[in-house]
Order: sequence, then structure tokens, then C-alpha cells
Amino acid sequence: MTKTHACIATIVAVSFLQSYVVGAEDTAGTNPPTVLESRFGILTEAADGSLEFHDTFEIPLTQGTVYGWGVRLSDAAEVTAWTETYILPASDGKENKKLTNTLEGTPVEGWIGNAWVVEANDPPGKYVIQVSVAGAVVKEFEFHVKGGQSPSTALPTAPLAPPSSRWHVYEETSIDGTISGALKNGSILKTVTGNIYEIVDYVYLYEYEYNPEVLVLQDGNRFKLIIEGIDDALVCRKLNETARSGDGPPPDVIESYIVSEFDGFEYGNIYKLDNGQVWEQTEAWIWVWIWVRPKVLIYRTGTGYMMKVEQIEHPVTVRRLT
Repeated sequence: MTKTHACIATIVAVSFLQSYVVGAEDTAGTNPPTVLESRFGILTEAADGSLEFHDTFEIPLTQGTVYGWGVRLSDAAEVTAWTETYILPASDGKENKKLTNTLEGTPVEGWIGNAWVVEANDPPGKYVIQVSVAGAVVKEFEFHVKGGQSPSTALPTAPLAPPSSRWHVYEETSIDGTISGALKNGSILKTVTGNIYEIVDYVYLYEYEYNPEVLVLQDGNRFKLIIEGIDDALVCRKLNETARSGDGPPPDVIESYIVSEFDGFEYGNIYKLDNGQVWEQTEAWIWVWIWVRPKVLIYRTGTGYMMKVEQIEHPVTVRRLT
């Protein structure tokens, strides 16, 4: 593709792809894949001549600066085309100009992407790139082009290998029970293998799924749950040790049932569990819910213990009495 409107960058051969063709039709009529990982930044040349990718959303307004994006998709083998919508800053009260660019190619290790070169007369300000697959936007990058900066070196236009993925498959299993209601920061999910995860993403989703399948990815102490029927991959932390060892949950996580009368949460309430333990609510949070022998999950945090009761999204702080 050549330079358009004299104010936008030209597409160059530097890309997250081995090859692509401009002008093909985007895939339609299929469900869009899930985004597993994404990157946006500047490409520079290292001392040994190799290309390096620097993650940033601030692009220097310097002729020849190369910047680009990459998105790693689930079910990437089914992806043959995608669309990039490039939105320029608004100027003089006019609407933002948009450029739509449809690409075709084979994802490299699940990655698709594209790169652009800065022209000297590009307008400074906020830009947006929207990436669409199968007719749906799967990722949006917002970045700023700023003056008074310069890239580290001159940049070649050579193919770039996809960024190495740190995520690997931890387990393929199902959610134990039903996902019903809000999924948000702090929500607890348990798999049928006994692993317990807490969402640390700042998301708010309202879902209903019965025993959905889940693909769990791991990167060190971070986990991503890709749940059947839910578009967003959920970043989580794992609350218990590896349950697959067969040793059962450690003391940091307690699973039991409330056997005392339960009519909801209130500060100072006492809860007796099936395992003989007695816990007191220390959080001033009220929720009325009458339930016979509800399932309960108690887990340690950095400041104490939290108790999560089935059918109630909000966990409360508790302390053990016996």
C-alpha cells in the first residue's frame, strides 16, 4: 500500500507476519477468536543488526520511525484474513479520518500484526488502530504520536519474527458448577480438577454458563482463563497449590459447608462449618440470602482471610475463632 492523504504513514514490510496481501476480503460468518496476548510499540535495530521490539504507546514524530502491533489469537489456524482500521487525530473541528486496510496471510505461531512508518508531516495527537477478525473488533490500540522525541537508531525494513510467547497451557478442564451473574475483579472460579482462581483483571462481565470448558494458560504466577462462551480471557491468580497432585487443598484454602443457620452476611456474624471450624465476619457488609447448608470457600490473602459463599458474588473478610 502506498502513502495515502499525505498525512499517514505507509505500510512497510516490517511485520509480525511472514507475508501478507493487501486487498483481500476479511473472513465473515464465523465466530471471532479470543485474544490471548497483544503488543504495541517501536521497532529498532540492535548493535548486532537484529530487530528489537520496545513496548510503548508513545511514538516519536520522527521521519522513518517504525511502529506496529501484534495480536496472538486462539484458533489462529482458522484465521486467513483480518481488517485494520487506522483512525487519525481530529483536526480543525472535523471528524477523525479513517483508513481501512484488509490483510490476508497465515498467522505465525498464532500472531497477526502490521507495522507503519512515520512521515514527517504526520499530525501529532491520539491515534487508534482497531483490529477486526470475522467482522468483529478483537483488539483496539490507542497511542500518541509526539514531537520532540527521536528513535534510537535508523531502522531497516526487514521481516520481524513474532514476539516469543511466555504463556503455555497449564490445563484444559471445565469450571466446577455454574457461572451465574457478574464476573469481576475478585470473583472466584474453581475447576473440576480442584484448582481455584481469583480474577485480578478490572473487568465486569455478566454471564451464565453451566460447567463451561476452560483453557488455562500460565506465565509464572499469572494465569489466564479462556472460558467457553465468554469472549474475554480472564487474568487470574491461583489461590491453592497444584490440586492435580492429589494431596488436596493446603491450609491456605478451605472448602466446606456452613451448617449453622445462614441468612446472609452481616458484621459480627458467626459461621460454623461442616469441618468443625468456626469463623467470624469482620467486614461491615450486609447481604440477605437465606440458604441451607451453602458451600463455602475460605482463602488466605496478604492481610487475612476471605470467605466466599456460593450464589453470593462478594467475598467478605473473616477471622477464625476455633
